[in-house]
Amino acid sequence: MVGSKKVDAVVVILAPNKGFKRKAPNLGAVEVATPPFHNLFRVVGLETFLFTRKITMDIIKKVPPPLSALTVMNIQIQYINLQNQIRNLKQKFHMKPITFLQHNSSLMTRVFLLFCLVFSFGGTVSAQTQNTSDVYQSTDRPKALALLGDRWHSFVHARNGLMGPLALENIPVTYIENHEALTAEALKDIDLLIFLKDGLIWPNGYERDAAVQWMTDEQQKAIYDFVNNGGGFLALHNSHGVYPPDGLYYEIFGGDYGGHPAPEEFMIRIEDKNHPITAGVEDFRTFDEQHMSKYYGKSENLLMRNLSNGNKSAPAGWWREIGKGRFCYLAPGHTKEALGHPMMVRLIRNATRWLTDKSK
Repeated sequence: MVGSKKVDAVVVILAPNKGFKRKAPNLGAVEVATPPFHNLFRVVGLETFLFTRKITMDIIKKVPPPLSALTVMNIQIQYINLQNQIRNLKQKFHMKPITFLQHNSSLMTRVFLLFCLVFSFGGTVSAQTQNTSDVYQSTDRPKALALLGDRWHSFVHARNGLMGPLALENIPVTYIENHEALTAEALKDIDLLIFLKDGLIWPNGYERDAAVQWMTDEQQKAIYDFVNNGGGFLALHNSHGVYPPDGLYYEIFGGDYGGHPAPEEFMIRIEDKNHPITAGVEDFRTFDEQHMSKYYGKSENLLMRNLSNGNKSAPAGWWREIGKGRFCYLAPGHTKEALGHPMMVRLIRNATRWLTDKSK
């Protein structure tokens, strides 16, 4: 009991079936998780999780600042998240819960208050670390339109891979799958156009030789005018594949589709380490389709190459400036691993910044 309120709390320890006994301060002999799992359950020196279902203002009053009602609410949220983690770990590692102190409200309260103090201190330290990124300093953020998905690449796969990098850059984006929605009108209030989509559709189903090219002359001109007048265009993975030949779209691209072997692990090697798009990016290995892209531009515009274990290599990223606008192509993106690789995330973030830089 705390004041007139009942504290409904238990301390739970998860342990493998072959756990060991160990003395924990003030708690007597308890069973704790053996390595490598014990670090998952460490709270202020005790391998415990404190789960609470009812948290009262009486407890808050007994804990010094800066613990607040919001902090306590966060503890409740953590309780739900930890409960889900425990359920998953129990199923995966055949772990068993051991409950104790259920009938010792005084000891439960002390442990709970200790947890609150540590949680509050951590929150204070975290709050003192302020975000300094310039993308959060203004409401004047670039707007993006992303056309994604084709027969070989799920719209959901592409959308989910882009949501993280674009959110971190604080860029509001509209995701579309319908190629007919790409019009000059749709691009009028957009700063950044993103493609992860090839040039084919199968209007009558996926029968062999039934594909047609979807991009019209009007759409090609709309994209060209968009970039030429100052827009940014980020093309990913297979976005150079099977579009109308010798049209304005390929005039923007400066390269073409060159096929690819079956997905395998290969190296992405950074060629230009001094460009803003490759800032902070190191060579990395990933499992993906190794596109053997054809690149017709200048060598100084080449950002990176891919390199297989069999020593096959091709351009894997480049940049161009067209009129007042900018273009960037990045080849990885067929697999979730490649699109979500930390280096690829950094490339996408850097590219969006460079493409939408208003000081250009």
